[in-house]
Amino acid sequence: MPRVIFSISYPIKKEARADYLETIEALKNYLTNERGKDYSVFEVKGKPNHFSEVYICESLDEYDALEEDSDDVTEQLINRIVNDFIKDGKVEYKTLIESV
Repeated sequence: MPRVIFSISYPIKKEARADYLETIEALKNYLTNERGKDYSVFEVKGKPNHFSEVYICESLDEYDALEEDSDDVTEQLINRIVNDFIKDGKVEYKTLIESV
């Protein structure tokens, strides 16, 4: 089965950086330690305050279940990121499916 990389990229408000980093760290800890997800967060080199969240799924089924598998804690943290930190609502989604 092919693996899938799902990324969510966005700029954050400069003045919200400290609160964003605290919130995204809580999300990462929860998703990786409590939910067992392969999830990381990266800042784009040369573009301060531009971040990418990356999920690596072992199969298309796992990828398809990401949204349905969300719980209250995950939803609260994601909603805070979307509503309080993302600059101008600019979000880019990318899904990569392993081919070989």
